[in-house]
Amino acid sequence: MADTKTTRAAEALASYVIPALALLPAKMNTAPAQKLLLAIGLQESDFIYTTQMGGGPARGYWQFEKVAVTDVLTRAATKSDAERVCGHFLLAANANLVYSTLASNHILAAAFARLNLYNDPQALPQTESAGWDTYLRVWKPGMPRPAEWSANYSAAAAALRSDKPIQKCLRAFIGFLLYSLSVLLVQFIFQFILTGEIV
Repeated sequence: MADTKTTRAAEALASYVIPALALLPAKMNTAPAQKLLLAIGLQESDFIYTTQMGGGPARGYWQFEKVAVTDVLTRAATKSDAERVCGHFLLAANANLVYSTLASNHILAAAFARLNLYNDPQALPQTESAGWDTYLRVWKPGMPRPAEWSANYSAAAAALRSDKPIQKCLRAFIGFLLYSLSVLLVQFIFQFILTGEIV
């Protein structure tokens, strides 16, 4: 039977991470990015908790606080991509609105987590120890729990290894198709709002 952490990571990869990365520029969709997103998701929430335990302010599987949402929405490197992701979900690019949605929209949360990593000036890590350093530097966790990182990073790596090439191709195609349809839908809605007609 597959390890529970690996199973949850594999489910998160298929259900949230891959669809989120399909909404972002192709250069952001790399194996190191996927692995780190899965490891951080396990570290932060185990892909179980969508609100911070103990009543804290963090939301979503990647446990974003409002200041991190604002950072992604306002930094030059990620502002336009963040706005585009919000538009995909018909959300205004507003920090309060995005923050309040993260606990229920896991694809949005995954996209913002990837954009948060993209704002880091250092290259994505290739090793477990470098991944830990990146996590500390970018997420700045109040209670880091270093003893859990190795198991989480290993589970993330195992989830990627279990991802079959045909599954990757199929998901990439479906993700592209859904993204294209959503763009057309948004265009139609704006056209109707502006003119009262759909051409």
